[in-house]
Formats: sequence, structure tokens, C-alpha cells
Amino acid sequence: MPVVDKSVKNNLTEFAEKTMVPTVDRMIKNNPAEFTEETLLPAMEKIVDEKIDEKVPEMINKANLKLMDHFDNKIADLRGDVIMLFRKDERRFLHLIDVLYQKNILNQNDIKTIEELQLFPQATK
Repeated sequence: MPVVDKSVKNNLTEFAEKTMVPTVDRMIKNNPAEFTEETLLPAMEKIVDEKIDEKVPEMINKANLKLMDHFDNKIADLRGDVIMLFRKDERRFLHLIDVLYQKNILNQNDIKTIEELQLFPQATK
């Protein structure tokens, strides 16, 4: 940090106190609405924008992670439900094949061909 000569620092402080403070005081007293609109609101807006820029990305990342985790869980649940429905339908289908075989509508070659097309192959018996 640069070293500022004490006399320069004192002169700047004295200048600010003599010129800037009375000017700001006069602006506030003469036209508070104009001071608020031209000076105070832009300064506050800048401060708020800086704070928002710091906090919002972090909040968005946390929300995205929670949302992605929720979607992952829902997708896993739906995938389990779909697999369960397919297995249930496949059991019905295999039962139908067994009935058709017992009634001599299907032969062993037909059953072997159908078993090769199964979605969830069974362990060999």
C-alpha cells in the first residue's frame, strides 16, 4: 500500500470536509427526492448487486444439485416400476406358452425360439 504524506492526507480530509460534506448536506436538505434518486439509490443498487452476485450462484448450484438428486431418485423408482411390470407380463407370457405346449399347439422348437427372445432370460433348468 503506498505511503501517503501526512500533510497530503490532512489536506484531502480538510478538502472533503469543507466542500463535499456541505454539498451533500445541501443536496439532502434542498431536494431529498433528487438526492435519493441520483445518489442514494444507485449506491444501494450497486451494493445489493454485489451481494447478489456473491450469493446467487452458490444458491443456484445447491438447488441444481438437490433437483438432480431428486430426478435421479425418481428415474430409479420409475425404472424399477417398469422392470417389475415387464417381468409380470413376461410371467404371463411364459404361462401362455406353457399352456399352448401342453395343448400341443407349440412344439419344443417353437418354445426354444420364443425363449431366445425373452427380455429377462431364465436360468437353464
